[in-house]
Amino acid sequence: MHKKKALLICLCLFFLTACSSSKSDYETLTGVVKEIDVENKKILVISGLKKEDLQEDYKVLIELKKYKEVLWVSGIDPSKFTIGEKVEISYNSIEDSYPGQVTAKNITKLDH
Repeated sequence: MHKKKALLICLCLFFLTACSSSKSDYETLTGVVKEIDVENKKILVISGLKKEDLQEDYKVLIELKKYKEVLWVSGIDPSKFTIGEKVEISYNSIEDSYPGQVTAKNITKLDH
C-alpha cells in the first residue's frame, strides 16, 4: 500500500514539474524585418522573405498570402531595427490573424 502512495506522489511531482513553464516554453520565429511602424511601435517580420520581395509593398505580400509566417511584433523599440535585418523573436502567444500579432519577450538581431 505504501509503495502505491509513493508511486502516486512521484508521478504527481513528475507531472507538475513537466507542466511548469520556463523561458524555453516560448515560441520563436526567425525572419526578416519587412516594415517598421514607428507610430504604433511595431515591426513586421516575415520568415523566409526572399530578397526580390524586400522591395515589394508589404500590403501586397500580405494580400497575396505569399508567406506563411508573418508577424507584427510589438513590445520593442522600432527605431532600433532596419528593413532587411534578420531577427529571431521569442513570444508567448500569438493573436490568430494574418499577419499574426505578438508581443516580443526577447528579440535578437542575427548576422545575415
